Amino acid sequence: MALKDSYITISEAAKKAGVTRQTVSRWIKDGKLPAEKIGRETLIKKKDLTKIGQARLAETFDSAVLLSFISEIRERGKYSENDEITHIGNLVFDIKKQDGTHDIADVRSFVIEPEEIKIKPKEKYTGKGED
Repeated sequence: MALKDSYITISEAAKKAGVTRQTVSRWIKDGKLPAEKIGRETLIKKKDLTKIGQARLAETFDSAVLLSFISEIRERGKYSENDEITHIGNLVFDIKKQDGTHDIADVRSFVIEPEEIKIKPKEKYTGKGED
């Protein structure tokens, strides 16, 4: 198998990923994308570029899902754009209202039953998914 069948240059990787050469170089520097120096050229295995592409797609999907949950929480809980909604993990969101109080929105049940998003004042939330 020829080297060119398994490896691509930074420029080729940037073109395939739809990013700049600097971004690909940063991925390499940050350890996100393995690369090998072969002669004077830095080369990337095609399969490694595919993996980073899949990871970027998953991150984008995760972000889109979180944004849709935030939108749903805002709508169902009648929260304004000035109320700050933060994902705190495991499909649980903290809502800091303008008046300084906090609510917790637990959307774990929403994944199974789209009618259910449990929103409670923060001090009453135990994290056990109770009613």
